[in-house]
Parts: sequence; C-alpha cells; structure tokens
Amino acid sequence: MLKSRWVKALLHIALLLPLLEECWQIWLLVNGMPNRLGPDPGKVILEDLATVAIWLLLLGLAITPAKQIFRINDLMRFRRMVGLYAFTYALLHLLSYLAFILGWDFSALWEDIIKRPYIIVGTLSLVILAALAATSYKAAMRFLGKRWKKLHQLVYPAVLLAILHEWWQAKEAFNEPLLHLVIASALLGYRLVLFFNKAFSGIKNQQSLRQTARKNS
Repeated sequence: MLKSRWVKALLHIALLLPLLEECWQIWLLVNGMPNRLGPDPGKVILEDLATVAIWLLLLGLAITPAKQIFRINDLMRFRRMVGLYAFTYALLHLLSYLAFILGWDFSALWEDIIKRPYIIVGTLSLVILAALAATSYKAAMRFLGKRWKKLHQLVYPAVLLAILHEWWQAKEAFNEPLLHLVIASALLGYRLVLFFNKAFSGIKNQQSLRQTARKNS
C-alpha cells in the first residue's frame, strides 16, 4: 500500500502545505488584505519556518521506531523525503532571517551573532543538515560505504542543536521548545535502549560461547 505513487504524491503535498500557507499569508499582506502575520510579519514567518523544520526533523526521527514497532518496513521509503523537506524549511528559515531581520546587510551579521549567540547554534545545526542532505543519495551511500551510516547519525545532535536554538531565543514561551525536547528525548531514548539491549545481548552471547568452549575442551 505504501509503495503507491499516490502515497508519495500526497506526502509531498502535505509537506508543502505549510510553505504554501505561508506564501498565501504573504500574498494577503502584500495586497493589504487581512492576514495572520501581524505587525511584525518577518518575525512570524521566521518562527513559522523554524517550527515546521523542527517538527519535520522529529517526524524523520520517528519513522524508524514506527517501522520497528508497527512492522511497516515501507515507512523507510519516506525518511529521506521528510529529511530533505526538514532541511529545506531550515534553509528557508535562515534566508528569512537574512532578508527580514538583517535586510541582507551582511555587515551586521557579526554584531547580531554577538548579541544573539543562539544564531551560532542554529547555524551549526543547519550545516549538519546540509551535509546530510548532500549525502542522502545512493551515489553518496556507495561512495561513503560504512561511513555513510556514521555520518547520518549526526542527525541526532542536529535535532538537539535545533531545539536548543529554539529554546534559547524563546524568552518566555517555553511550551513548544519543551514539547519538542520531550519528543526528541523519547525518540533518542528509544534508540539508546535498543543500543544497550544489543550490546548486552552481544556480551551474553560471548559469555555463553566461552562457557560452551570450556565444556568442550
């Protein structure tokens, strides 16, 4: 069922909807019509894009546990797509910052970084996501071999850095960053449990093999 092209097309549409809605709000604003962007539209757009990027990162992290728990292997077909959309929204968030906050005045960038050090944290997360997006294709997988999996495990710190970036600038509205942190912790905790279970199983297997070898000797 999940192999259907229609499913993939519907997912593309769903992932594009936040961007289309944002464009619609901008169109309303430009044409002087009622919109939800308020008196500081640049800030609202910036925050909206960041929120979507983080939710998509969390969705991407949730795919592997969902596949294992519900035994739906076809879910893995969509992980790369979700990851690329997460990177796209994160990149648009950066471009919105440069356009609406700095007005493309790059000379003011360093001063803003000193004033708002969370920008460095967000940029580091974006750089990691860019590396993952650039190496998400089959050619990169073949070229990197075993290193590919290790590289793509950097998505875990990238997600945490993105949430830290969001938390740091939240000032008083911590509810959403806290929710993101709880979900990320649960998804990463699930992976840690699997990792330690696998490690302990390996140790037990080695011990049983040694005991068997001693009995046979």
